[in-house]
Amino acid sequence: MGMASFLELGRREQRVTPASPLFGAWKKKAGAAQPPGPGNGPELPPGELEKRLEKGADLARKLGFEKLNPMQEKAVAQGLLEDGNAVVCAPTASGKTLVALMALANYFEKAKGQGKKAVYVVPLRALAQEKKDEFSEALAPFGLKVGMSIGDYDSSGEELAGNDVIIVTSEKMDSVLRHKTEWSSSVGFVVADEVHLMGDDHRGATLEMVLSKMRRQGSRICCLSATIPNAGEIADWLGAKLITSDYRPTKLEIGICDGEKLEFDSLPGAEMDSKRVLNQLVEKAVYNFGKGGQALVFVATRPSAEASAEEVARAVAPLLSAEEKGQLELLSNRLLHALGKPTRQCRRLAQVAKSGVCFHHAGICDRQRRLIEE
Repeated sequence: MGMASFLELGRREQRVTPASPLFGAWKKKAGAAQPPGPGNGPELPPGELEKRLEKGADLARKLGFEKLNPMQEKAVAQGLLEDGNAVVCAPTASGKTLVALMALANYFEKAKGQGKKAVYVVPLRALAQEKKDEFSEALAPFGLKVGMSIGDYDSSGEELAGNDVIIVTSEKMDSVLRHKTEWSSSVGFVVADEVHLMGDDHRGATLEMVLSKMRRQGSRICCLSATIPNAGEIADWLGAKLITSDYRPTKLEIGICDGEKLEFDSLPGAEMDSKRVLNQLVEKAVYNFGKGGQALVFVATRPSAEASAEEVARAVAPLLSAEEKGQLELLSNRLLHALGKPTRQCRRLAQVAKSGVCFHHAGICDRQRRLIEE
C-alpha cells in the first residue's frame, strides 16, 4: 500500500562549529584520533581484526541480525567496540542504529556488575519514542531495561534510576545534569544521534554542553550522523576515532525541481505543472519510481505538514485500489479514536489517512505515532 507521510523536521547541512569556548578548550586537549590500519597509524596485531569482526558478528546475531553490512563491518574493524570515543558518519539508512545497539550491548557486557548506565540522546521527542520501543525489544536478551524521559525539562528525572539505558532529548539530559540527579553520575556511556545538530542556532549549544559535561565526567561518547561535513573536527574535539563510510543499501538518486521542470542525473526528467508541483512529486516518488512504495516529504513546521498532507491526499486518493481503501478506512478509524474523544487534529489526521496520506510531527499522540509508523 502506497502511503505518503509528512514530517516536521528541519535539517540543515552545515559545518558544525560550536559557539562556546568549550569547543576550543577541548580541541586544544584532544589530538587527532585516527583508527589503526594502513595509512592511519600502527597496524593491528596479527589476528586482532578477525577477533574484532567475530565479536561484532556475535553481537549482531544476539541483536537479531544475521550479519553486518559493509559500513558496520568497517566500524567494528576500526574500533567501535574498543575503549575510547567514536564519531560515526555514514549515510541515512546505512545501519547506524545497529552500530549504536552493538556499542551499547558491548559496553554493558564489559561494565557488568558496576551499576553503570547509558543514555541515548536524540534531537526529537517523536524519535525518542521510536527508539525506546526498538531498543527495549533489541536489548531485552541482554537483560537491559530501557527507559525514556522527554517531558518536563525542569524536573530532576529521579524516576529514571531503575533503567539501564535511558532515551532522552538533549534538553532533558541538560536538565538532569543541572539538577545533579543522583543516577547521572553513573552514566558511563553516551550515544548522541544526529550530532550534526550541534550546529543548530537554537538547540546546538545545549547538545554541546551535554557532551562537554559527559566527557568531563569520564563517560565514553559515540556520536552518529549522516550529514556532518566537518566530522574530523568533531572527532578531534572529543578525542575520538573517526569512522566514515559512503555505503548505501539503496542507491540515492538526486533530483532538482524548479517548479517547472524536474531533472535527475540518471533518471528521465519531466515537465511540471507549477500549480500542483508537490502532488506530482509525490505521485512520481510513490507510483513511478517507487513502484507502489512510500514517500516521505520533509517540511519546516507542523501547520505545513498538515496542510501539505491535505493537498497531496486529493491527488493520491484516486490512485488507490479498493483493497487499499478498505485497509485505510480501518487505520483512519483507529487514528480518529486514539484519544477517546477526537480532537480537531485527530479528525484532520483521520481524514487524510483515508487517502493514503498521514502527517507526522511532535504534536500527535504516541498511539497515533505508532499506528502511522507501523
